[in-house]
Amino acid sequence: MPLRLSVGVTPVLRLLGPVRWETAAGQLDLGTVKQRTVLAALAVESGRLVAWAELVDRVWDGASSTGSHRALYTYVSRIRRLLEALDGAADHGGPVRLARRSGGYLLHLDPDEVDLHRFHRLAAAADDSRCPDGERARLLSEALALWHGRPLADLPGDWAARNREAWCRRRLDVMVAWAEARVRLGEPAAVIGPVQELAAEYPLAEPPGRSCGICTRPCCGPPFRGPAGPRRRWRRRSRGRPRPAGRSPPNCRRTRRASPVGSPS
Repeated sequence: MPLRLSVGVTPVLRLLGPVRWETAAGQLDLGTVKQRTVLAALAVESGRLVAWAELVDRVWDGASSTGSHRALYTYVSRIRRLLEALDGAADHGGPVRLARRSGGYLLHLDPDEVDLHRFHRLAAAADDSRCPDGERARLLSEALALWHGRPLADLPGDWAARNREAWCRRRLDVMVAWAEARVRLGEPAAVIGPVQELAAEYPLAEPPGRSCGICTRPCCGPPFRGPAGPRRRWRRRSRGRPRPAGRSPPNCRRTRRASPVGSPS
């Protein structure tokens, strides 16, 4: 069954970058780093109960104390007041509530109003085997456009670091799936810039172009789609020897480097 996405809903709580809450009047003041971490820890589990002990562990990296318990109550109270004021604003869509339940807290917020959840839901919709490549490319492009830098960029701690790493791996997978869809649509030229940028951003990852048969060398113009074997054999034979002037690897055209592209379209 296809995943339903909220139509016309724009993410207002952003985690895929510095943590911020956007409204028609501008960004809300989300308070201190610890208070923003509490909000992010609740938003990641939007619609699900977050145990009190788990929340303390995420915010204070397991260094629980009497002071951290009191501080948590203070941060939750401030966030609740912020949401109550926001809930009455004319520019806000659905209701937002931070409720206390037995053993923890629960943030009621439309998942599509959190960029992280919108990203995962768009990627899941594109993963449907019945989704045509044109629609798949559109969904994945919209998902990738939600990123505005390093996730949780302004939050310290182990919890933020673990999530940051996991979400970045998912972003890499989504970019590869987007590139494969565009290549199948006969649009490989649209892929080279974003894939080269991603390869530079994640130098230790497997080259993103490899899975879809794209040559991402800086010397390439329109990306080559086909077996990478001849290029690998050429590199093995040529390792340690300067390349003669005017020679390029097989299946690789030396042209002016394609200008990088910001967000895939």
